[in-house]
Amino acid sequence: MVETRGKHGRTVAIILTPEITNGINLLNSLRSTVGIHEENPYAFARVNRDSLGHLRGWDCLRYCATKCSPKLQNPDAITSTRLRKYIATITQVLSLEEKELDWLARHLGHDIRTHREYYRLHESTIEIAKISKLLLAVDCGKAGSLKGKSLDEITIDGEL
Repeated sequence: MVETRGKHGRTVAIILTPEITNGINLLNSLRSTVGIHEENPYAFARVNRDSLGHLRGWDCLRYCATKCSPKLQNPDAITSTRLRKYIATITQVLSLEEKELDWLARHLGHDIRTHREYYRLHESTIEIAKISKLLLAVDCGKAGSLKGKSLDEITIDGEL
């Protein structure tokens, strides 16, 4: 794991898998070959012998989304903001404690207020998702196996 500067100077942790670490090591071994200034401290440095700057992640994401093969139907939908919103949305079905929500928001580069105000689903959407699990269980004749369970404890895979 490494830490980087995120929005508004906040520190954001980045989890490095072995594959990512190997890729960064390869980039580092080729720095002088591709023309990166020897004093440039960034792992993702600009390829220019005069530059001490770095590449911006969202520019790289946009480039990859528009140039990938096979071509995406809607490459403009792949943005860092939308990826954060996706993560915030899917975590709503979990029963995260207040402290864990704060950790998630900080990891996404937000404070908890921003996370709640802009990235969370409405309660009605969560309600529909949880009630749907119950209704599917009843429809499949599995209501008896749910005795004593809360809506959060109902799983569709194993039970239905």
